[in-house]
This record gives sequence, C-alpha cells and structure tokens, in this order.
Amino acid sequence: MVLLVTSDNEQFNADKDVVERSVLIKNMLEDVGESDQPIPLPNVSSSVMKKVLEYCEHHRGEPLPAADADQTQDETRKRTTDISEWDQKFITVDQEMLFEIILAANYLDIKSLLDVGCKTVANMIKGKTPEEIRKLFNIVNDFTPEEEAQIKKENIDRHNEYREITGFFFPHHEHPQMPLRSSLIDGELVIDVDPRTRQEKLRFLAFDCLVIDDQNVMARPLDKRYGRLKEWFYKPHSKMLMDHPQMAEGQPFSIKVKAISFSYHVENVFNVDIPALQHGNDGLIYTCVNTPYTPGTDKNILKWKPPSENSIDFKLVLRFPPSRYDEDEPDWHAKPVFLLHVWNGGNRYELYDDMYVDDEEWEELKKSGDQVDDRIVEVHWDSNMSRWRMMRFRDDKPHGNHRSVVENIISSIADGVEKEALLERSNAIRVAWKARLGQPQQQQSLPQALQHPQQHQMRPPPLPASMGLISAPRADFRYGPLASSRWSKVAGPSVVLGMKR
Repeated sequence: MVLLVTSDNEQFNADKDVVERSVLIKNMLEDVGESDQPIPLPNVSSSVMKKVLEYCEHHRGEPLPAADADQTQDETRKRTTDISEWDQKFITVDQEMLFEIILAANYLDIKSLLDVGCKTVANMIKGKTPEEIRKLFNIVNDFTPEEEAQIKKENIDRHNEYREITGFFFPHHEHPQMPLRSSLIDGELVIDVDPRTRQEKLRFLAFDCLVIDDQNVMARPLDKRYGRLKEWFYKPHSKMLMDHPQMAEGQPFSIKVKAISFSYHVENVFNVDIPALQHGNDGLIYTCVNTPYTPGTDKNILKWKPPSENSIDFKLVLRFPPSRYDEDEPDWHAKPVFLLHVWNGGNRYELYDDMYVDDEEWEELKKSGDQVDDRIVEVHWDSNMSRWRMMRFRDDKPHGNHRSVVENIISSIADGVEKEALLERSNAIRVAWKARLGQPQQQQSLPQALQHPQQHQMRPPPLPASMGLISAPRADFRYGPLASSRWSKVAGPSVVLGMKR
C-alpha cells in the first residue's frame, strides 16, 4: 500500500499498481525505494484525489503508454468523440470539479485522465461563438468598449486593417482536443462559383505562413513553411471537419491550401489547373524556394501576366472643355478628358497620361450616377489602339500605384513574355532545376545546346518568329503641367447631368 497526503492534509491509502498510473507518483516511489513515508501531493485537494483514485482504480491493469511513445501518432487521443461510457459518466461533474480534475491529471501526469478532461471541454465549446463560451463558463467580459474595439481586429488586409472572424476552431496538430496556438497565415479570400449549380462560395486559400503554433517560421525556406502550413494548420482542421461535419456550419468561409507546382510544370498549370479553378485568374506567381518570407516588396517573387493583361492603378481626374458661350465656364454637356495621375508618395500626384473612353462608355458612366472624378482606376494598355483603357474602379485602394511601380509595369508591358514563350522555355527551366538538385537528365532528352558544356547551356530559346514586338505605352506628358483646376471635385456644382462630383 502507498500512503498519499493531499494539500488539506487528508491521507489516502491505495494499492501501488493503482497509484502508479500517475507518472509523477511512480517516479517518486522509485526515488524513495521501499519506505513507509507518505507521498505529499501539495497541488491536489482531498475531494479531487477521491475522483482521481476512483478513475485509477477503474482503469487498473490497463496498459500504460510507454514513456518514449509518440503520442502524436495515437489516433484515439485525437478524437474527441472517443470517450468510453464509463468515462463519460465519471467526468459528468460541475465545471469547477472538471477543471480541478484536469489540473490534477496534468500535475500527476496521468495522460489518459487528462485526455478525458480536455476532450470533454473541447466538446463543450465546439461550434460556439466567443460570447456563448463566455456565458457557458461564466467568464466576465471586463474589457472597456475601447479595448474591445481594439481586440476585435484579427484578420489583416493590405491596409494593415484587422477584423475579427468567429465560428472557427483550429485543432492542435499534436493534441487535437486543444486549439492551435498563435499563428499568422498568408492567403487570399476568393468567391468560387460552382460550374454546375452556379452557386457562390466564399473560400480562403492559404499559401504561406509567418507564424505557426507560436513558432516564427519566416526565416525558413518556402518548402518548410508550406509543409508546416499543410501539416500543422490545414490537415488537423480538415480532419476535424471530416469527423464532425457540423463544425462547418458556423464557419463564415471554407479553407483550403493553394496548390503549388514546379516552375517547369507550367503547361499542366495552363491546361489543367487554371481551367479547373472556380474563380478568376490573372496570372502566375513564381516564388523562390530557398528564400525567407519577406514582408512588403519581395524581389525574389515574380508575377507573370500576359502583357495584354498587365494593369496599372492611377487616379482619374476629369477635365471638361470650356463652354462655347463662356470660355470662363466649363461645358458640362461635353465629354471630358480623362487624365491619369500617378502617385509620387504622400498626397502628391502628377499628370502621367490620359485614358481613352468611347461615347458609349461615357454614357454608361453617367447613367451609373457614381462619382467618376478623383477615384482610383485600374487600366490596361491596348496595344491595338496604343491607348490606356479602363478596367474598373479600385475603391479598395487609397492610392494608385507609385511612380516606380508604374515604370516597372510599363517596362514589363513593353518587354513582356507571352504564354507561348513560357511554354517554350519550360524544358530549359526543368533542366536547370534538375541540375541544381544534382539529378542530370538522360542524354537523349537534352536539347542539342545542352549536350556541349562549353556552350551557354542556360540561354533560353529565342522568341517565336510569329510573335511581333509589343508597342510600349507612351509615358510622356501630352498636356504639360496643369495647375489646380477650379473645376475639380472641390468646386463647381455637385451634380451635373446626373453625374456626381
């Protein structure tokens, strides 16, 4: 028999094989050897000790987990539904006793009892909002309105603004009954449209992580970060939804990990992956595998778009011609000039070029009743017309693209790479990739230029003869510097012909 003394000085006699279900007590007995001295347990009260001994007595004789066993591979520990009928009745206690049992099981190192307690709590909070959880556990919300407003900022957008999202539970990858700890995931929110039913579904596509389970992984290469994203973030969440489909009901959107492909698989991406997408696609992202995650502008990331689809964001400024009746007044009935102003940082803008709008498009803009002047507009270069053409307004952006970005995009338009050129170079990219990995290709599969080491074997093949040169957008000022116009947004009538200013 073993004598145990609790925090309130009550003594318990129990069989050795019963109390040795506690790793802590077992180690203490090994240290003291054969002795009649009592084992002090200063962190366990007598009322809780009775419950703990009841549990150990019932599970007497069951095999104990090996000390060096990998608990993460024990599937029974990962399922919150896997609680025996006896254990369910045993753990049906008031909340105070439940949490005291969990603390005691953790202190005494009784893994099976700790699992039962944690699974019970996990089942209690499943599918509940933070408000419902506070009510369930009688947690007082002692935040001031200002503090609560600050806390309710969880998701970050491009403007570094945060928003709180409720309805999610992300299980821990090793202890699924517990939540994943602090994580920062990079991704994009898209609207997928089912091609058969045409129903829309909001979906978050994750493609990188900065912090995962309290671990900063920004310095790690892409493949390691992507592996953590899938194994620690996505797979436990996906398995939880398979085991408990009802958990998806309260989620504001679904979650997937964006598939990535080798750079030389571009043909498969064009022919298989992109057509299978249920949302729009505006190009490809080439991400360096061996570099860390870099906030802001990452020069190791290449974004490819067909030159015809490259776009730039400018500020749109309207200028109406003078009235033929009074040259000091604008002719509000005429079609204005659509000027594109480039952002120079701060609040500084300057004229860059103009945008072509045909008569039909102008009539549609007027019918919309929306303000047109002084808005950020996304435009693309029409090589057939050699003019900028409107795509859409970008009210989600406070400024247009910076001048340096504009000049880079114009260079990429003028010296763009079409889809056909990417496909032609995919084999050279594959050979270079394999060469870096030290896996040379079979001799017969190599291009002729690559069979002679003395030649410049990494030189890409020339552009197809059928591909003509793309005309570069004009970047010169057509109108010269303009003074602030008294016909801008801050002056003149507020509504003209139904068009708001």
